[in-house]
Amino acid sequence: MTTHVFAGCGSFMAGLCCIAKEMGHSVKAYDISFQPPMKHQLANAGITMIEGYDQVNIQPQDTVIVGNAISRGLPALEHLLENKHKVYSGAGWLSQQVLQHRNTIAIAGTHGKTTTTALTTWILDQMGLEPGFLLGGIPTNIPTSARLGHQPWFVIEADEYDTAYFDKRPKFFHYPARGLILNNLEYDHADIYENIQAICKQVKHYLQTLRPNTPVIYPANCDYLRPLMADAHWCQGIPTHSDQADQPWHLKPLSVDWSSFVIVDANQTHHTVSWSLIGKHNALNALNIAALLTHLGMETASIIQHMSTFKGVTKRMQAIPNTQQGQLLWDDFAHHPTAIASVLQTLKAREPNRRLVVYLQLANYTQREGLMWQDIIKATRLADLIFIQQQPGLFPYRQFAHEHHLDVIILDQANTTPEYVQSLLKPKDQIICCSSRDCSLFHQAVTAEIIEVNQ
Repeated sequence: MTTHVFAGCGSFMAGLCCIAKEMGHSVKAYDISFQPPMKHQLANAGITMIEGYDQVNIQPQDTVIVGNAISRGLPALEHLLENKHKVYSGAGWLSQQVLQHRNTIAIAGTHGKTTTTALTTWILDQMGLEPGFLLGGIPTNIPTSARLGHQPWFVIEADEYDTAYFDKRPKFFHYPARGLILNNLEYDHADIYENIQAICKQVKHYLQTLRPNTPVIYPANCDYLRPLMADAHWCQGIPTHSDQADQPWHLKPLSVDWSSFVIVDANQTHHTVSWSLIGKHNALNALNIAALLTHLGMETASIIQHMSTFKGVTKRMQAIPNTQQGQLLWDDFAHHPTAIASVLQTLKAREPNRRLVVYLQLANYTQREGLMWQDIIKATRLADLIFIQQQPGLFPYRQFAHEHHLDVIILDQANTTPEYVQSLLKPKDQIICCSSRDCSLFHQAVTAEIIEVNQ
């Protein structure tokens, strides 16, 4: 018997492939193309990768799992349905086969899910609990995005994307949380949700699926989450309070870039975290985790101790090697205006005397279609120079450049060259790439050695 996974190179589905392989399944992953880093992860797990869907050979006893990138009309899928073959969604299969038998910690919210999931996993792992996990990136400390792990814990990134062509609920409906973190809530995913109220409605319905007294951590200053939690009286709502010093579970900075800070718990006990991560957004993630794991019965001091050894997640404020004239080059997943503003604020505070250069590649649907282009202008106000990579879609690149108060350089495939990009950079620039997609073309343009040929 073989498990066939359609859209198997997506971050979620590739992780699911690895978990199925650990469970002893023979796994075949299908996708239009296989790209790093998930391509390497599948290869390391010994999973067969098949490009395209023309060579699908499925036996009646085989299991078929489809990602939400798969739509009706795909001939291989239509053949299965014609023959009444059972088709599972990724989240549905994972829930039935794994999560129903575990204590699941779910991490939801608009921003910070991947880092929070990875950090929670790392803490439990360092406590000797060897949890299972599945997240949308690869942690530096644990070089895989997913693991079956051992009883009782499983940590999962509970995203709000739809589940499958036949199940348009968010994937998090399939995650029976023993504990839940709602990091934040803002509008995003315009291809799925009409407005922020539509997202709130789905979170409200998810809260109604939780068992009585499930601890739910949420930021008290979020205007959308506060009323949702007030209505979910069956849950044990536990607010965190950012930097409100008179409230439990709040933060105190010890450095301008938040690489060192204090978590003040419900008993007003102070716990110091010093780590390699930067940014208040990461400190807030840590605060939420400390509150949840403490309420799940773990010792706060031990939680904090293991935070300090966490090294982050690839493409989340990741330093890219660069030998050019003392420049600093960073890569980050930020694509929503709030996330972009947060990483820029962090870098400006950390290196106020360096020029701050921002590279934007707006591949996320909401940004690519231009629905928040004015918000992106506001989000990038701390920059000194902006590069923006032109993509297909409705984003008004010329209008964005015209209305921005900064110099905006519109890049395409032809002019994203070392000669052109480096001609606009200066020694000691601090450069941050903000995109949910791969930015290696721009990285190469920044870091390449230009060889001058004498004429």
